[in-house]
Amino acid sequence: MRRINLASERILHIINYLSSHFNKKYCYPSQNSLLDLLKRHHGIEISRRSLNYHLRFLEDNGFIHRVRRIPKKTGEAWLFKSTMYWLKKKAYGMLSKVAAGLSRSKYRIRKWWLENKEPVPASWQEPASPVGRGFSQDSLPPPR
Repeated sequence: MRRINLASERILHIINYLSSHFNKKYCYPSQNSLLDLLKRHHGIEISRRSLNYHLRFLEDNGFIHRVRRIPKKTGEAWLFKSTMYWLKKKAYGMLSKVAAGLSRSKYRIRKWWLENKEPVPASWQEPASPVGRGFSQDSLPPPR
């Protein structure tokens, strides 16, 4: 088994988000929706062929289960529906490890920052409100 790459991991994040957003264990985004979400939220721009490659990789390695919804013929035209995706236990395990790592990193960064931060000079500190900087409460414009 090859190691999961960044684009495949982000596709798992998107499927997980869409499933949990609608309180379901599955989702059925179109390939265009997956590509748009990858580009908009993760800055990853790939072709449809690459998306299908990543989806096949995720399915073959036990991260997702996908079922193509059977099109129905209406008159002379086929009515195509998007594929349904389920995350498997292996995907949830991988996503929880990523979340735990981020949580640990957050605490390490906070600890480092608290140990290494420099005090802000008093001349840089300003009052929170404009009152006291040459303004009086009466001279401020009314709130909108």
